[in-house]
Amino acid sequence: MKGRPATVVFVALLSMTILHVSAEQTVLGDDGREVKLLKDGSWEYLSDDRFATTTDGRRIRLKSDGTWSESSDERTWIAIPAEALQHSRDVVTEGGFEVDLSEVRIESVRTKNKKNSRLRSQIVATLEISSATAGRFALDPSAFSLTDSRGRSYPLVAVEPGDFSLTPGVTGTITMIGDGSPRWWGIKFFRLQIDAGVLGPASIELTKSMSEITKLDVEVLTQPGT
Repeated sequence: MKGRPATVVFVALLSMTILHVSAEQTVLGDDGREVKLLKDGSWEYLSDDRFATTTDGRRIRLKSDGTWSESSDERTWIAIPAEALQHSRDVVTEGGFEVDLSEVRIESVRTKNKKNSRLRSQIVATLEISSATAGRFALDPSAFSLTDSRGRSYPLVAVEPGDFSLTPGVTGTITMIGDGSPRWWGIKFFRLQIDAGVLGPASIELTKSMSEITKLDVEVLTQPGT
C-alpha cells in the first residue's frame, strides 16, 4: 500500500501531460522511438528509427538501416513513459466468466532444402477461464477471430479442447493456433474476439500488447493435440 500515493501522482501527471499536448502531436517513447498521438486517443509509431544521446549531449538518430545521423528536431518533444503505450486488455469478466488471454506467442521455424529455405510461422494463444458455476461448451474455431492492430486476420486452425468443461473453483485452459504471423515492427497489439453465445450471451473482446508477446524460433511448430 505504501506505493499507491506515488502511483496516483504518476498517473495524474501523465494524464495532465497527455491532455495538454496538441492533437496528433509527435512525442518520444521510452524506447527512443517517435510516437504520434492521434485525435481518437490512439497512437502509432512513425518509423523504426530510434534516438539516443551521446556523452556530450548530442542527440543521434539511429536509423533502421544501420546508419545514424545527428538530430535536433525532437528536443522539445514530450517523453511518454512506455506504460502509456500499452494496449493490453487481456482480462475480462463477462456473464459470470473471468476470461484471461494469458499468453500470446509467435512461433517461427525455417526449413531448408538444397536450393532455398522456407519460413513458416504461427500464433499460439492461451485463454484461462474460470466461473463460479459448472458448464460444458462446444468450441468451434469459426466462433473465434484473431486479428492484429493493422486489421490483418489470422485464421484459427485449432481451438482445443473442442469439448470444454468448467468446474467451479478450477481454471480451465483453451489453446488456439492461428495461421501465419505479422511483421514484427508496426503491430501494436493482437485482438481476440469470441462470438456471442460461446461463453454466455455477450461477445467478448480481449487485446494483448505486442510488448507482452513472445517471439520464438523453434525446431517444430506446436501441433494441435500436443
